[in-house]
Amino acid sequence: MAKKRKNMDSGRLSFIVIPSTTARPIRGDIPRRLVTGAGLALGIIVIAFLALTYIFSTNLATINNVKAIKAENEQKERQVQDVRSQLEQIEKKQEAIADKQEQVKKMMGIKTEPTVTRTPSRGGKGGVDVPVPAGANSDMLKQTQLMISALDRQEKELDELLAKVSRNSDYFRCIPNLWPTTGELSSEYGYRDSPLRRGNKESYHNGLDIANYSGTPILAAGDGRVVFANWKAGYGRMVIIDHGHGFTSEYGHLSAFMVKQGETVKKGEQIARMGSTGASTGPHLHFIIMKNGSPVDPLIYLP
Repeated sequence: MAKKRKNMDSGRLSFIVIPSTTARPIRGDIPRRLVTGAGLALGIIVIAFLALTYIFSTNLATINNVKAIKAENEQKERQVQDVRSQLEQIEKKQEAIADKQEQVKKMMGIKTEPTVTRTPSRGGKGGVDVPVPAGANSDMLKQTQLMISALDRQEKELDELLAKVSRNSDYFRCIPNLWPTTGELSSEYGYRDSPLRRGNKESYHNGLDIANYSGTPILAAGDGRVVFANWKAGYGRMVIIDHGHGFTSEYGHLSAFMVKQGETVKKGEQIARMGSTGASTGPHLHFIIMKNGSPVDPLIYLP
């Protein structure tokens, strides 16, 4: 009987409450299972609360991040729309200028030059490529470049009209409008898949690549003075001619020089031989025309 009483007592917890006064202490007991259950329940509640707090804070951070990305994308889209609107305005002005040029040509009896069809070959390519910035809108860059080239072409035609009006033959001798060599056009001016970078990443090409056999003669595209005839990083052996009137022409990847720095050359005079020096995949000429310090599409000036 005593043993049974002991087992019954072991399943309960006793407590005594002693008042601060002289009153008798309060004795009592509660089931041990009740205390254990209450502790487990409290633990579960605390863990659940912490878990919910973590999930809430994580989701809140994710929501805020998504909102920030959305706001940034909306801002970029607005900027793109603004640029497109500006490009459309430029294009309209460009068309208006072209119409006026045609009117002037008709008044002067000048016929519009026919469009030349070109088929790029698989010949040598090279030069120093400028990578397209990460995240840049490739189509918009190409559209902008086409507009710039069109404006350069219109400026060239206006210069020629002015020269014809003033009968300035020296100016025409200086314009680099003679094909500097023979061969196939292996790469045009503007944006292209880089032949030298892995993955053919898109890059900007500031001239023409004309491919032919090594040793093919290279001619001066216009009258001028040789201001550089040496090695240049990326272009190998290079000749640069200053034609005056804001024009310079550059000839890269040469195998040999036929002129020296400081010499005066005439349009059509041989200045070098074609090669594959510098950053190049095969024999070709990298031909650049600069107008007032900026590269322009050589096909604007070449017949």
